[in-house]
Amino acid sequence: DLPNPSLNSGPGQGGPPQAHGIDPAKMQVPCANCKAILNVPHGLIRFKCPQCGVDLAMPAPPEEVNEVAIEVEQEEDEGGTVGETFTDYRPPKVSFGAPHPDPIVETSSLSAVQPPEPTYDLLIRDEIEDSNALSSLQLETLVYASQRHLQHLPDKSRAGFFIGDGAGVGKGRTIAGLIWENWQHGRRKVLWISVGSDLKFDARRDLDDV
Repeated sequence: DLPNPSLNSGPGQGGPPQAHGIDPAKMQVPCANCKAILNVPHGLIRFKCPQCGVDLAMPAPPEEVNEVAIEVEQEEDEGGTVGETFTDYRPPKVSFGAPHPDPIVETSSLSAVQPPEPTYDLLIRDEIEDSNALSSLQLETLVYASQRHLQHLPDKSRAGFFIGDGAGVGKGRTIAGLIWENWQHGRRKVLWISVGSDLKFDARRDLDDV
């Protein structure tokens, strides 16, 4: 039988050549002048070739790939993962009113902050609860906005309230409810400003619904 060449590992017997003298703590760099292969320690910026004495600039080390950071960037580019970035939102301190018809979320950082205690009693609460014209989420805004409106600034003007809800929460209907609440207090002057005149139909619809 002929010997199996794959079993021959000795020198000159067909086996692959064995590498010798390679230090894993160093990198192999060819000299740009004499072409000698040099074992250069990692981290050096410049190195002098011991063969020809030429001063060599070392190549920059390969940048480490942070796979976790890449995954986070990809998720951010794709809009993120709802389960990791956002949490479902329900009014934590206002228990009356119908559930909001659409799912509402908030950022995880905001969910860790508790809102102030509600101290305002809505005059239109019973009416709204009977008609279900506003959800508990919108009623929560009415409570905090009305609570804020009871305060006055140093110049004697009434404090305002900023609604920063996203699309689909029903800011127009919330504003209509706030107008109706103020109407019960005898405040009959209302100025509703929109970005376009065509939105007056939406405002009329929201006022009629409430």
